[in-house]
Amino acid sequence: RTMDRIAKTAEDAVDYRSVVSTRRREKHGNMTEAIGQAAAYTAINLKVKAVLAPTESGHTAKMIAKYRPGCPIIAITASDECSRKLSLVWGIYPIFGERVNSIDAILQESVEESVKHQYVTHGDVVIITAGVPVGEAGTTNLMKIHVIGDMLAKGQGIGKSVAFGQAVVAHNAQEALAHNMKGKILVTYSSDRDMMPAIEECAGLITEEGGLTSHAAVVGLSLGIPVIVGVEKATETIIDGKDITMDAESGVIYNGHARVL
Repeated sequence: RTMDRIAKTAEDAVDYRSVVSTRRREKHGNMTEAIGQAAAYTAINLKVKAVLAPTESGHTAKMIAKYRPGCPIIAITASDECSRKLSLVWGIYPIFGERVNSIDAILQESVEESVKHQYVTHGDVVIITAGVPVGEAGTTNLMKIHVIGDMLAKGQGIGKSVAFGQAVVAHNAQEALAHNMKGKILVTYSSDRDMMPAIEECAGLITEEGGLTSHAAVVGLSLGIPVIVGVEKATETIIDGKDITMDAESGVIYNGHARVL
């Protein structure tokens, strides 16, 4: 217990920003080192919950640990041997996961495993590193800032803004106009001009009908409100009266009030 207390007190005294600034002046010349440096610096600036580092050999996770990001480094690896070795490195929490073969699968696997092991939870901001081609050691060349949200649905976003509010599910203009739409998000199969009074008042619009030339997309650009189109079964998936967050830039709809960068 005494050793544990001493170690924790010593860690609390570390100036992580100074560590990154000092070590970034060291000579380095490869992509993985640059990503490790950038991940640590961004983690400190944004005060992220964790850095998720899918890794084949463990090199990426160790490189990030070198720069002391001041938060847990979650290393997801398909190698049991690599997982055991990483447990000895500063700040790394290894997870033995499944081998995947696409970037989307890597991101999804990293988030799901981290949530499953309770290192992070919904609403946390994390950094994820990855590399192309997938599955090859030493190819880390991508860094993503990600908000772990309880995702309800996804479509094609119009605009770059974020809206939070109570969902109003309406199947026609009459249902939409029956509600006070001020600060609320309208969810419908497709919009039309009869819905315009409700759309002009709402904080955001979600439709099942897709297409950049759809009525919802054109109206969203015209009014400057966030719109997400082409959301499959939106009127069934999203519950009327439920608080939701919509991120028009990524086209993602979250349950509740999610923090989106």
